[in-house]
Amino acid sequence: MAPEPLHPVTVLEQCHVSPSPAPAAGQPRALPLTFFDLVFWGFPPVQRLFFYDNADLLDASDFTLRELPKFKKSLAAALHHFYPLAGKLPCELSEGVAPEVLFSHGDSVPLTVAVSGDDFEDLAGDHARDTARLHPLLPALRQHGGSRSQDVLA
Repeated sequence: MAPEPLHPVTVLEQCHVSPSPAPAAGQPRALPLTFFDLVFWGFPPVQRLFFYDNADLLDASDFTLRELPKFKKSLAAALHHFYPLAGKLPCELSEGVAPEVLFSHGDSVPLTVAVSGDDFEDLAGDHARDTARLHPLLPALRQHGGSRSQDVLA
């Protein structure tokens, strides 16, 4: 059984953001991994959290109505130029096949917007903290095709 979070986390919204506009049909759909990527192949993926201080907003619903649509539009525009981030990464190396990030039409980045009862300044600060407080906020990287590949970004 997973331990209870130290502070309650309320998920406000879960959605998927696709590159907009979609990459042109002639653009490559695969991004080969380099030697520098393969050095870290056996390590767990890096999980990043992005904190946004909404001190000037009235409440969470104000954020979801005013700021979140702008954020989604900005993310979709960025993914248009960096569309492999919306793709999938193989989970295993196959002999004789160079690993690559694959992007398919319809791929997207899962986005979770959540509010925590924890102290924002302490969580987002530039100092050491107990990482157990961050675990309830980490998004999961989805597995695809019976764990043959996973999302690049969440």
